[in-house]
Amino acid sequence: NEEDVPESIKMVWLVDSMCNSEDEYIENTTIEPKPESVLGYYRRVLNDIFLRDNISYRTQAMFEIGYDDERDMITIPIRDELGNLVGVKGRVCDENVVQNKYTYLIRCPRGKILYNLFRSYDHIIESGFVIVVESEKACMQLYDMGIENVVALSGSKLTGVQRQKLMDLHVDVVFALDKDVTRDKLESMANKFPLGYKISAVIDDKNILNEKESPSDDPDKWEQLWAECRVEL
Repeated sequence: NEEDVPESIKMVWLVDSMCNSEDEYIENTTIEPKPESVLGYYRRVLNDIFLRDNISYRTQAMFEIGYDDERDMITIPIRDELGNLVGVKGRVCDENVVQNKYTYLIRCPRGKILYNLFRSYDHIIESGFVIVVESEKACMQLYDMGIENVVALSGSKLTGVQRQKLMDLHVDVVFALDKDVTRDKLESMANKFPLGYKISAVIDDKNILNEKESPSDDPDKWEQLWAECRVEL
């Protein structure tokens, strides 16, 4: 429990967090597997918050969604491409919270991970392309639509490690990031891939989505975006 941690250690944690930016953390931290027993700290409880966001109970169970009683947060286990547990992400249950809804309960270098790759690898190879989304939740939403060749960046920034992991798949790449990611930013991402890789994106140039909406939030809108708004970069 946090109250059992000495104040001196808490001060070290605080100073460390102040001195290290997220980029430095990603650059200098290796991915370290955590024992599966860590998940025993959280209850395997499904929730109606995700259900209202078009993530069924079945899909929540598949993605090991749980609940942190102490922090009143939904828990999302993070696994690397081998299926090793490497972190846990939390989502506040208070739906009045608009900003900073997500935090890492067990931190991991997210820029070195493609979330859901260990589940989606065979589907990616079979389909010949990978859909790249921003959030873990978007992977679950698309999974509920029967779309399983999906990975998440856990943010809107594509790191060098993530780009290399996408290249190592040797398939076409389709970015389906949130509406606020501009075409210029998507083209900048595409330009980081060598010649020979087919890179495309779902770009909402028809204003199908609301301002704060992700492409995967609404199944009907996703179908329209996929059919009408995919462009090669």
